[in-house]
Amino acid sequence: MIISFEDFKTENRIPGLHPIIGTFDELNCVKESEINMFIEKYEPLYLYDFYFDKDVVNELEAYTELDVRTDTEKNVLIESFRQPIANYVAFWYFREQETLNTSIGGANPQIGGAIKVSTIDRQVKLWNEMVRYTRSIYIDLYTSCFFPQRDIFHLINSFNI
Repeated sequence: MIISFEDFKTENRIPGLHPIIGTFDELNCVKESEINMFIEKYEPLYLYDFYFDKDVVNELEAYTELDVRTDTEKNVLIESFRQPIANYVAFWYFREQETLNTSIGGANPQIGGAIKVSTIDRQVKLWNEMVRYTRSIYIDLYTSCFFPQRDIFHLINSFNI
């Protein structure tokens, strides 16, 4: 995997992911497991949307699993993908948290006495920042400002259009 828990900071910070130093929180283990599932699902999807070539994605993913990475060009490329992929994963995580599936149907998660605030504005900010990073990487690699017609290259607004 290209990204790790340390990549979720500032705007894409996921509440409960980083426990207080010196403490062990069982809920943190659950949160880490949940985030790992999102990373495993959405990191390859992002890379596929970027390259539109499964062989390139598989090669890059295999390279990230190596103990010793000596290809400087790939190392720089992987480093440049960290932030946009973290934003992409966080976007989908927060989208999933808007409504939770329960045995009786969809439910809005809310702790007693709390007022639920929508994460849509945060999602839009994360997505659009991811798009800016993605476009920058694409321009650096292909020296072209003509972006593919795929979602990760297009900005959204709060209506997701």
